[in-house]
Formats: sequence, C-alpha cells, structure tokens
Amino acid sequence: SLQITHELVRGILLGVMHNFDFAFGGFGHNGQKFPHPDALEFIIEQYSRTERAGEANSDLRLMIERTLRGLAEGGLNDPASGGFFRYAQTPDWREPQVEKLLEDSAAMARVFSRAYQLLDDDQWKAIAEKTLRYMHESLYDSETGTWGGSQYADAEYYAQPLGERMEWNPPAVDDTLLTGSNALAARAYVAWWQATGDTPSLDIAQKAIDYLLANILQADGAIDHYLPTEDSEDWQGRSPVGLLSDAADVCGACLDLYEAGRGAKYLDTAAEIADWAKSHLEDPRSGGMFDAVVRPDAVGNLRIATKDARDNFEMADALLRLYLATGDDEYAKAAQRILQAFIPLLPQLGFFGACLLYTSPSPRDVEE
Repeated sequence: SLQITHELVRGILLGVMHNFDFAFGGFGHNGQKFPHPDALEFIIEQYSRTERAGEANSDLRLMIERTLRGLAEGGLNDPASGGFFRYAQTPDWREPQVEKLLEDSAAMARVFSRAYQLLDDDQWKAIAEKTLRYMHESLYDSETGTWGGSQYADAEYYAQPLGERMEWNPPAVDDTLLTGSNALAARAYVAWWQATGDTPSLDIAQKAIDYLLANILQADGAIDHYLPTEDSEDWQGRSPVGLLSDAADVCGACLDLYEAGRGAKYLDTAAEIADWAKSHLEDPRSGGMFDAVVRPDAVGNLRIATKDARDNFEMADALLRLYLATGDDEYAKAAQRILQAFIPLLPQLGFFGACLLYTSPSPRDVEE
C-alpha cells in the first residue's frame, strides 16, 4: 500500500506552517516572496477536509486568507490591467519583479477560483475574474484559442502612476505558445467553471486543449515543449520533446475536461500521454520519473538525469485519476512507485513537499 499516512500529512502541514509568514502571509522568510501556489492549494485542500468533517481549522483559514490578501493587495497583483508578476523583493509583497508569466497568472486564477469555491468570499472571486480577464485581453489569441507565454518586464512602464500608465503602450508580449503554461491556463478556466458554473469558460479551456493536442502531441504520445512559428529561424527539431512537466500538465488538463463531461477522447489522450511517460521517463532502478528522456548524444547538463518533485507529483496525481477513471491498476502502481521514491525525500523538501498532498484524488484514497 502507499505509505501516505496521517503522520506524513501532518509532517508536511507542520513544514508548511513553519514556513508561513504570519505577518504578511505567504511562505518563506528569506526576503523575496514567491506565490507558491502548490503550498496554498495544499492548505486549501486541508482546510476543506476539516470543514467537511465539521471541525473547521481556524489556523488554516487564517493562513489562506492572509496569503490571498497579500497576493491580492500587495505588489504582485497589477492593479491596472490585472495579472500577477513573478515575485516580490520584500517580505510584505512590495517591489515586484515586473515580468508577467502566463503560468503564474494561470496558477493564481486557479487558486483564487478554488478559494472562492471553498470560502464563498466575493473578493477572491473578483481577483480570479480579473486575472482571467488579463490573460484574455493581453495574452490570448482568439484564432487559435491559446495564450502567449509572457509579457515583458518594462520597469519604466510599471513605474508610471496608474492614471498616466494608460497613455503608454503596454509592454510587448512574447506570443510563443508554451505547452505546459497553456495547459495550466486551460485548467484555470476549468477551475473557474467549477467555482461559478460559467460554461463558456469550459468552452475556452476545451478550445485551447484541442488546439494543443492537434499541434504538439506526437503520434507516440510524446509532447513538444512549445509550438515554433513558421518564421522561427531554423527551428526544425529544436523544440524539446517529451518533458515530464508538459506531459503532467497536459494530462491533468485532459482529465479536467473528461471529468467535466467533455468526452471520453480526453481520457484516452491522457492515458496515451501517461503511457508514453511511464515507458520513456520512469527510473526503473530507484523509482520516480526523469524530467526528460536522457539521450546518449546530449551535451553538458543535458546528460545528467534529474527528477523534479513538483512534476513527479503532478504526474502521480494524473496517474491516480486515470486509475479511478479506468480501473486499470497499472496506473495506481505507477503512481505508487513515484510516491514511494519521493517519500524519503519529503523532510528535505520542506513546504515544497506540499504538492505531493493536494492531489485531486488524495493518494490516501488508493490505499489497499
């Protein structure tokens, strides 16, 4: 059986709480502040469990609300056009590094949607809606139904007073279609639909994933990291293929659409991608999945196989969901191998281990 015990969950929760900044919300005490959506989703999931059990944990609720307030009212959230900057230079969420990545805004839209769904607080709904509007107005390509990867850091632009900023041209957008970031954006729209019942949001998510699958999914189940444009210089064969992070994110988005009733083809595609990852990325000796296929002809650091905790846990989550949807216990066993490879490392991961335990079906639901 999976060694996911209440003690383990409690240990990670204590690690998250130890790293919580009670003054300003958020996690870590080293000056800079990153959003850490995984840790926040973990606390949201843990709080919802205590609430369902009829013993709502007020400490967890305080951690959620103080962090959301810091994210919403601090410097990371652009008060003019919405969207989230990468990180703040100070513990009280000030002096943002003013690049906006699609993946950060998508993660925040999802977190605030889930917080609204759980806490029924309209201020979190408003932030989620404003963040999705930013993604739609600044990064979205209505023809393909996908989003550009980022908006450049233009410090001079963001230094302008709000009233005058509108007269400036906004920073340029890098319209590269990044696979994982687009899957996260689609998942944010699904989360908004889950929280509000807004069906057009589900249509937006589905259109994006359909375009991705038509353009970046290879015949064997491997996934391209980004979609090169026709005018990219000599791009043939240069897009990294088969990264675990992309496989996990697209798998998760496909399962979201399947579970939202958009058709069995999304379950089939998720299974196809997961099967590729199992056969090409899994470490047969010590378990877990490598972040990319290790190629004998690679140079430099590309020859060193590494395993990313967050990507492994996302894939384990997808595998558990595939098991629950198909009944095929090969998926449960594959998830189990990943989790057992990482459980001994959890003490070193600190609050980064939180992404292990907010998985959609809890790993504890698959105990034998």
